[in-house]
Amino acid sequence: MKDLFGKLPGRIRYNKDISDFAKIMYAEIYTYNLIGECRIKNKEVASMFGKTVVTISRAISELHNIGAIVISGERDLREIRVVDYPSFRQFAVTDQEKAKVRYTLPDTLKKFFEDLT
Repeated sequence: MKDLFGKLPGRIRYNKDISDFAKIMYAEIYTYNLIGECRIKNKEVASMFGKTVVTISRAISELHNIGAIVISGERDLREIRVVDYPSFRQFAVTDQEKAKVRYTLPDTLKKFFEDLT
């Protein structure tokens, strides 16, 4: 996500069992969790990063296999959550602050988040 920072803890950053791209995906999923739910489709992520859908799927599977993320739901309706990240709803974030975050997103992601609200 443009202009937002993701978290990449040492247990992920130095993990030799996952690819470098899986580490980037972890930070991306973390960022989505920060501003709400991560319900983005592999095809959209592939387009953002210039990767194939297979590469995105593989990176998500790697993270799931080491227990770094939890996936719930079915395919296009799934939600991905970083395991050690507290729920976004536990924080007092105003609608104005959420709007500010959405303002910095690329147009395709703005539409995605508008559909969630």
